[in-house]
Amino acid sequence: MMLRQMVQLHLFVAMEAVALALASGAMAQGVTGPRYPIANTNIAKELVVVGVNVNASQVHIPVGISATVASPKLEFVAAESMKDGQARLELRCAEASECLPFFATLDVNDVARVSAEIRLKAGASATASRLTALQMRAGSGSQTQLRVGSHAVLVIREGHLDIHLPVLAIDTGAVGQQVRVCTLDRKKVFHGTVTAEGTVTGVME
Repeated sequence: MMLRQMVQLHLFVAMEAVALALASGAMAQGVTGPRYPIANTNIAKELVVVGVNVNASQVHIPVGISATVASPKLEFVAAESMKDGQARLELRCAEASECLPFFATLDVNDVARVSAEIRLKAGASATASRLTALQMRAGSGSQTQLRVGSHAVLVIREGHLDIHLPVLAIDTGAVGQQVRVCTLDRKKVFHGTVTAEGTVTGVME
């Protein structure tokens, strides 16, 4: 048991060294502008948000951890027990450009329970972020750009020429969808693809 704890402790120290080396490397590679230290109070606040009530004195972070903004939004990536009364936390900034991932330790009585709670919240947060991103992408792609009866411009590409023809929409569609449009006198129908709001691109039929 003691051997395992010593290995974990050495691993944590090594990871801290790697984080510091990465931070130094990033600075050496031309990261400009002001840097703001990430304090244990920042981490304590995020822990309270996920339901772990601690104070700043229970949080320990390596020196030299900083961000490009003051008080960045932090996310928990992982948490695990190191030894009795201490958990290791892996964190990152919500915006990857604001800071490098880093580690911290937390002094708590029930290490296993707290670690499990943080892991649960971290997993839920990551899932929510992925769902939000998917919903945003789906929403942006499904916005209606053409409605039945609305006026539009049909762009017909004929060789090196682009012919712009005023038309009426017969179908409703979003960008990327196939629709039918007709001339203003309704005598000629064209098939095309919605390429922008009020714009359909087709070919000469």
